[in-house]
Amino acid sequence: MAKFFLARTICRFYTPGERRLPYVAMTRAIDRQVMTCRGPSSFTRKIQDSIGSVRQHLDEMDLQKAAG
Repeated sequence: MAKFFLARTICRFYTPGERRLPYVAMTRAIDRQVMTCRGPSSFTRKIQDSIGSVRQHLDEMDLQKAAG
């Protein structure tokens, strides 16, 4: 579930042509996905921001479950 949420979150930042590759890679990963980069870029900043948003969303879901 989290990988699809992350893929949808990241895809908001790109044009349709740019969306396809990260979306396919993220939704096809089975156990984990490793992304590497040469250095900081707007793409890596967007990915990091999206991961932060997903973490926050998952933390909120965990808190809601714990509260019952």
